[in-house]
Amino acid sequence: MKKIIFYILLYLKLIHSDSVLSSDTASIKYFPLNVGNYFSYLVTSRSGSSVDYYIQRGETTKDTLINNKKYFYLKNYPYDYADIWVRLDSNTGSLFKYDVTNSCPLYQFEVLLDSFAIGIHDTLGNCSLPFTCFDTSDVTVFNFYNSKNKSFVYYYLGGPGGPLQAKSFAKNFGMTSFGAGYTFGSINYALKGCRINGVIYGDTTSVIGIKNLSSEIPGSFELYQNYPNPFNPATNIKFDIRKNSNVTLAVYNALGSEVEILVNENLSAGSYEAIWNGINYPSGVYFYKLSANGNIAFVKKMILLK
Repeated sequence: MKKIIFYILLYLKLIHSDSVLSSDTASIKYFPLNVGNYFSYLVTSRSGSSVDYYIQRGETTKDTLINNKKYFYLKNYPYDYADIWVRLDSNTGSLFKYDVTNSCPLYQFEVLLDSFAIGIHDTLGNCSLPFTCFDTSDVTVFNFYNSKNKSFVYYYLGGPGGPLQAKSFAKNFGMTSFGAGYTFGSINYALKGCRINGVIYGDTTSVIGIKNLSSEIPGSFELYQNYPNPFNPATNIKFDIRKNSNVTLAVYNALGSEVEILVNENLSAGSYEAIWNGINYPSGVYFYKLSANGNIAFVKKMILLK
C-alpha cells in the first residue's frame, strides 16, 4: 500500500513539474548566470538599403550583493541587457535589473525585464514596456534537442511608432535571438556560440566568416591592408593564396599577444576576405598576421578607434 501511495505521489509530482516552469528551471536553465559565461551573437543591422554584419559577445563578468540580493553584471549583451546588473528571482522566475534611481514604484530598486514562468499568451506589465509570451514550442540549439527545451518569445510595443521587439530563450542556452524593428530599419541578434559553465557550444570566434572572392590562381601570396582603417568595430582583411595551403590568419595586440584566430584551415588557391570585429576589444593598434604552411608570413598594422 505504501509503495502504491509513493508511486502515485511521484507521478503527480512529475505531471506538475512538466506542466509549469519551476523556479529552478527559470533561474538556472533559461538564463544561465555564472561569472565567465559568454554568448556570441551574429548581428544583422539594416538601415535603409544598407546592411551590416558583425559579431557581438556578451559576457557575465562579475557578481555582487546589493541589498542582500545577488546580482550579476552583464557586459555588452544585446540591446537592453547591455552593461547592467541583473538577478533571477527564484520564487517568481522573473529577471530583474538593478535600478539605482528607484524609478519603478512596483519594485524596490528594480525593474522587471522578463519572466520565464509566465504561460503562453500571458502578459506582464512593468514600469517600461509590457511583454507577452506567445510561443513555447520545442527548439533545437547547437544540435541539442530535448522535449523540455522551450522557446520563450516576448513582444514589446513601445506605443505608436515605437519599436516592436522580440526575444527568444531556450532552456540551457539563455537568449537565442533578439530582434527590433524601427521605421528606419531593424537589428537582429542570432546566437552563434557560447560558453556556459566552462563548456563551449557552437562557434565563439569573432570572425563572421571567410569569403572566397575568386578561384583564379594569384601570382603570389599576398596580404592586403585592411579596410576601413581606422575602423569601428569591424574591418575587412583580404589575402591571396597562390597554391593549396594550410593557412592561419591571426590578430595580435600592441604587446604581441594573440587575441583572435580568424582563419586556421586548409584553403585552395584563390583570393579570400575575412571580417574581424573588435567590439570586445579596446581602442588601439593591432597587428594581423597571415601564415601559409608555417613558413610564409606577412604582418600588417591596423587601428581600432572607438
